[in-house]
Amino acid sequence: MTTLKLRPRVLEALQQTLLRVQPLSISERFWEQTLSREDRRRLGGDFFKALRENHDVVGMWAKLRGTTHDRALVEAGFRIGFLTEDQRRWLLCELGEVDENREEMIAAAVDGGGLVIVVEPRAAYWQKRAIEVAWGRNNACWTYLLTLARRAKAGKPLDLWDFRAELDTHYLTKMKSRLKRHSKVPSSLVSCIECEPQSQRLILEPSQIRIFELETVTSLREATA
Repeated sequence: MTTLKLRPRVLEALQQTLLRVQPLSISERFWEQTLSREDRRRLGGDFFKALRENHDVVGMWAKLRGTTHDRALVEAGFRIGFLTEDQRRWLLCELGEVDENREEMIAAAVDGGGLVIVVEPRAAYWQKRAIEVAWGRNNACWTYLLTLARRAKAGKPLDLWDFRAELDTHYLTKMKSRLKRHSKVPSSLVSCIECEPQSQRLILEPSQIRIFELETVTSLREATA
């Protein structure tokens, strides 16, 4: 569990939640009732094998959603029904997963490297540096990059079905080329976009992709897959 210095009440709540999600019967219920068919497929399709490889439902959720182990524990406990929404938000705030200080939260994510995207107001960072693109005037590129990142966060490729309004079968190729031609977009990021016959994939681990959305007017939440 976390190495953060947490208040005793917070640590106790996390420990209790961890104990409650451990039983085999709870793990089976989580597998059948919480995970989608696609989630189960991504974990290999076999409950006992997935449990061995990921240790518990927390490990499963962390792998599927590309989150920290601590956040996965809270999210799993919430989805199983062991935590209320208020308890979930309280624990996430205590863990630094939801923070009223958006600047600090974004700075911490950027410092971790990888790809960081802030949905509103639009901003993107790669390998600890801002991608200095006027995203408001480059809506197509923004939508393409954000959608590509969301799909990669979920461990999935990007295809034309993600852009239903676009009938051009070469649309994805054109968008990658357009992003590549933009002088402010790092070539090292573009090189992480792998092209397949009918799709594209961002070759990054889910944990290397951080996407932040507004939860309230003043606070952010990190999107998971």
